[in-house]
Amino acid sequence: MIDRHARRAVRPFIDIAVLALAWSVLSLAVGIPARPDALFTDWHIGLSLEVAIGLGLLAAWRALGLPRNRVWIALFTAAVVLTATIQLADMTARAVVARPLNIVLDITLIPALFDVMQTTLGGWRATGAIIAIIALIVLSAFLVYKLLHLTDRRMGNPAARVGAGVIVLVAAGLTAGQHSAGALIAGYHPMNTGGMRAWEIQIDKFAENQRRRAAFLQAATEDPLNGWRPGNGSTPPEASLFDRLNGADVLLIYIESYGRSAVEDPLYADTVRPVLERLDARFTDAGLSSRSGWMTAPMVGGQSWLAHATMLSGLWINDQAFFHLFVAEPRLTLVDMFNRAGYRTAAYMPAITLPWPEGRRYDFDRIYEVRDMDYAGPKWYWGTIPDQWVLDFLERGERQRPAEGDRAPLFVKAALISSHAPWLPTPEVVPWETLGDGEIYDQWAGQGDPPHVVWRDQDRIQQKYRESVAYSIEAVGDYVANFADDETLVIFLGDHQPATLITGLDAGFDVPVHVVSGDRNLVDAFADLDFRPGLIPAADATPHRMDIFRNWMVQAYSSLPESVEDGLVSETEAESTAPAISPDS
Repeated sequence: MIDRHARRAVRPFIDIAVLALAWSVLSLAVGIPARPDALFTDWHIGLSLEVAIGLGLLAAWRALGLPRNRVWIALFTAAVVLTATIQLADMTARAVVARPLNIVLDITLIPALFDVMQTTLGGWRATGAIIAIIALIVLSAFLVYKLLHLTDRRMGNPAARVGAGVIVLVAAGLTAGQHSAGALIAGYHPMNTGGMRAWEIQIDKFAENQRRRAAFLQAATEDPLNGWRPGNGSTPPEASLFDRLNGADVLLIYIESYGRSAVEDPLYADTVRPVLERLDARFTDAGLSSRSGWMTAPMVGGQSWLAHATMLSGLWINDQAFFHLFVAEPRLTLVDMFNRAGYRTAAYMPAITLPWPEGRRYDFDRIYEVRDMDYAGPKWYWGTIPDQWVLDFLERGERQRPAEGDRAPLFVKAALISSHAPWLPTPEVVPWETLGDGEIYDQWAGQGDPPHVVWRDQDRIQQKYRESVAYSIEAVGDYVANFADDETLVIFLGDHQPATLITGLDAGFDVPVHVVSGDRNLVDAFADLDFRPGLIPAADATPHRMDIFRNWMVQAYSSLPESVEDGLVSETEAESTAPAISPDS
């Protein structure tokens, strides 16, 4: 009898302990912060109002005399696990691409994410990682379900139901007081509403997607360059397009993951800046003029095609949905304008190894993908073909096309890839006559540890990043010093900052842009964008968003009718004075 009475006396305390355990554990699950460095800090360790309400509903269900309902427990479990998954995905998005998760858009990037994982980890490790993630989600769901099942069993006792009611009242009171006092409450906040906030963000993102879609479509159709669209009765004379280039070839060369941090962060600048300084001296000796400045990319960490599309279209394309809209819209691109000016247009895309139907949108005369290049050297990880070899292929091909009479001037977009993660191995810049079909790169192909070993150590990752970016800059610079002249305008730049693993969370979106030519007048036009002489961009130079580039190029190098000139200036000013970019934009 004593044991039975003792158990009855202790039972309420056990019920309360189980409720407290459920509230605490589930609060940690739904209160995951947005930044990894905030895990298990004051930003994370707090009690959840949402979980308290869920426990209160379980208690109310049983208080009404209704039987235990496994469906409600399953729904509660799904809500907790899905909320935690969304928050972890949001944390990953902020850490990699410096912006919040946008479920509707980012779900389409899962194949690309798996591709990156295969490159950095290896095929079976990437597959194993995916299986482990799925297993972790399933295990978490099982444990949460068991915890809620145990909690629901306790709800059959009046003490547990009273305890649940008290939890709801305390949670509501603390949350109300915490929000109403606001800044008056310093330090630790006992209530964590991160779960609710995660869902609010995704709902807001969905509504924002619709608003931005409408604005984007309007911008895509209201184009000051529409006068050059075929069939337009008021088409300006095409002889005026890019006439100030005097027939110079224009080479737009992207260096993968070459961001402002590579030039200004001492961790990387001590390697990168000496390369730029040496190239600056070589350009001067070769009679070349140069200027450098900053442009602001629409993203960081990946999706280089968004930066390319932004610069060529004059539209701010900072997510995949906008890219798909751009592909479907008839907006004239910089490629279209060079086509109309009588240029031959070509794209060099050594990262394209699969069918690329979107490439047809740009209307290049020729697109060179991996299969179109006669490269016979080794392939390593993401850098399918070393940058120097791609530039040599460009020079041997389009730049030295057998002349049937005089060849047309050339506009090239080249997207180099050697400095793409995992940033290894790093070859050397060699004499151009030794490149051949690429077999020279066999000596570097197996050099060093594979990515899954290097990527265990952040110091080694950062070392490989600065080495690969320095190589890419040197390869482009050596190409310019050897092959550029007064009939060439070379614009080489970064496509975006690397992932925040390399730069830190607050490095921004700016990339260096360098302009070089033997014709000083072609280079000095960039002074209007606050580009200063030399290859080291001034720290105080004004950054311009990439979406001004199309209009500015047409305006700077063309003798335009006044009506078109006014439209370009108006649109460019609207773009350049748009709200400052942020991770949420």
